[in-house]
Amino acid sequence: MFEVKVTETVFQNMHPSLIAKRIEGGEMISLLKKLDSIGYYALGVWNEHAFDASHGALYENPWERLKMMRKFVTHTKLLLSLTKQATEGQKRETFIRKAVYHGVDIIRILYTSTEMGEIETCVRTIQKEGGQGQIAIAYTAAAPYDIGHYLGIARRMKEIGAESICLVDQHGGLTPYSAFEMITMLKHVIKIPVHFHSCHNSDMVSMAYLKAIEAGADVIDASISMETPGCSGLSTETIVKALSGTKYDTGLDVATLKEISACMERWR
Repeated sequence: MFEVKVTETVFQNMHPSLIAKRIEGGEMISLLKKLDSIGYYALGVWNEHAFDASHGALYENPWERLKMMRKFVTHTKLLLSLTKQATEGQKRETFIRKAVYHGVDIIRILYTSTEMGEIETCVRTIQKEGGQGQIAIAYTAAAPYDIGHYLGIARRMKEIGAESICLVDQHGGLTPYSAFEMITMLKHVIKIPVHFHSCHNSDMVSMAYLKAIEAGADVIDASISMETPGCSGLSTETIVKALSGTKYDTGLDVATLKEISACMERWR
């Protein structure tokens, strides 16, 4: 049985929204404990908006917020999405060291494919500090970027030390059969785990998720339904229910997910 793993991105998605500015770190504790008990592969807790939300709006130390998350999430990996904006002017290597020190397990590097030198430096620093370096491939349908282009990038990413690859479709424009072809070829060529992320801003996204799973995606990003649709990923409850009882069953409990979503509604 091929069990699909899920990375929950609800906290990561809240950071760029007004919701993040209503939630102090202490209010998250009971929710963090529930999320940790679900059985997720990872919990996405950070992106480039995290400093603004915790420091700029709530007057909290963002590193203390991350430390608090690690304290109450003991069974689930923590994932950080790294962009140039995320470092808030700090030296990149220093930022990575701090992130791993405060509990981050996986760092997803969201740089462009023209910045391979910087990406390689990030991967080496992450691994030196004991974290897992994951490199994102940003999908676009624009010419001349065909599947051969993306496979070439993936090969290079593996060569510089990527421990996993995440195919990221920020615009929700990846068609279902293109998703199937992309994931199939990536799995065949690079032989390392492939993750899939898409923003739920088009009607094709749910179909793209299913075809990506059928093609062998190891882990998918999803978000508790109170944050969907829109710029977040596909609803966690939706994909878990859709896969229930199939060979791709996630093993997650829909009732518990709905309970968590209901708890979070009060922050809207």
